[in-house]
Amino acid sequence: MYSCPDCRASSTERLLDCSGRNQKTDGFLAAMLEHLKETISFSAVARLHKMSVSSVIRHFDKASLVETVVDRTKVKNISVDEVRFVKQKYANYQFVIMDSDRKTVLDVLRTRQQSEIKDYIQKHYTGIKTFTQDLWRPYKNVAYALFPTVKVIADRFHVVRQFMWAFSKTRIALAKEQNKATNKNWKLLTKARRSLSDKGKAKLELLLDENPMLKLAHEAKEMALELYRSKDRDSYLKLLPAFKEMIYTNNLTEFQVAHSSIENWHDEIVNMFDYPYSNGSMERVNRSIKQSKNIAFGFTNLIRATKLIQYRIN
Repeated sequence: MYSCPDCRASSTERLLDCSGRNQKTDGFLAAMLEHLKETISFSAVARLHKMSVSSVIRHFDKASLVETVVDRTKVKNISVDEVRFVKQKYANYQFVIMDSDRKTVLDVLRTRQQSEIKDYIQKHYTGIKTFTQDLWRPYKNVAYALFPTVKVIADRFHVVRQFMWAFSKTRIALAKEQNKATNKNWKLLTKARRSLSDKGKAKLELLLDENPMLKLAHEAKEMALELYRSKDRDSYLKLLPAFKEMIYTNNLTEFQVAHSSIENWHDEIVNMFDYPYSNGSMERVNRSIKQSKNIAFGFTNLIRATKLIQYRIN
């Protein structure tokens, strides 16, 4: 019989190859690891199980977790993004690769530098068919360089955000120029018109009737939202010329800048109507990463941090 010094239980269960107080029953370790599934720090788990933090980390590093085993040979569709994850001197952001079909985290690279991303993907991935990303050109360059037939898909959220930023900048510029503050009503102005209640719509109309220039910018924003609600590429391409004519006729500078950006990403934006992929799951992963990092007051070991995120997400 073996006695666990923490849970005070006796068992004939096979123990790890340790001696003295380092011995932990498999059931105790399983319970400890299960707590790490939640957004909780190593130190909190250590206090909960009356262990040292170093013991928790050591057992976590030794554990073989099915969630951290990935088969990259079967991956054909990936989503990528960057996130501030681990404190490092040479890189502010880490590069995250996710399986678009299984919604699992495959890799977290130490940097988002184009050369390192290219070398890693070329070494570990073959036959990638789709590459979903935000509007960051270096990622697109890597995808086309490695996989000539790949379909790069722009994430819809990041495309729409260009026009929401354009509207916000226009609203602030008009407020400064006309000396009319609109910041109290920014939520009402930013929200899609069709999502407002009847009372909200009436208040919006009164606000816009007082400011014709703001009304034009709001109409452009609504046209942009309608444009990217299109169900297929034909509907999108049909509405696009009217939107372009509207923002150039009314000299909406910020919207023209955003439109120039989507012209540079035209093929990738059209692809998002043809494929069911987006970076929505990637944004969920980024949120989990940031929560884990904040609770732990930052990570310094990228390998251990990646294993923890895969254990929680996959």
